[in-house]
Amino acid sequence: MGPTRAILDHFGISGLFSIVIGGDSLPQRKPDPAPLHAAFAALGAHPQQPRGLYVGDSEFDANCARNAGVPLMLFMGGYRHGPVASLPHHAQFDDFSTLPALIAETAALDPIAFAGDPVADR
Repeated sequence: MGPTRAILDHFGISGLFSIVIGGDSLPQRKPDPAPLHAAFAALGAHPQQPRGLYVGDSEFDANCARNAGVPLMLFMGGYRHGPVASLPHHAQFDDFSTLPALIAETAALDPIAFAGDPVADR
């Protein structure tokens, strides 16, 4: 966890994160939902019924969000091994300035409704 915190500190953004869960924080790793569940629990969410969303850029992120039962906002500038259409996600974006509107739109909906039918793009 040290390297992640060092990077956040270097860029002066560590204060923007209430919780940081890295690949070495738990024995389980993405796409297991345990790291995401741990983050939600640390933020006060019910561990079995988290209400939140996940921003990610890879197959691991997409599958972690799906396994946790939360919507994924897929960043298009990330790295993937396959086509975007093959990833379960609920919205995609390539400009972080559009993310707040996507989050607001998603938050207005019931996250439980996202569990079954992701859309390819919005």
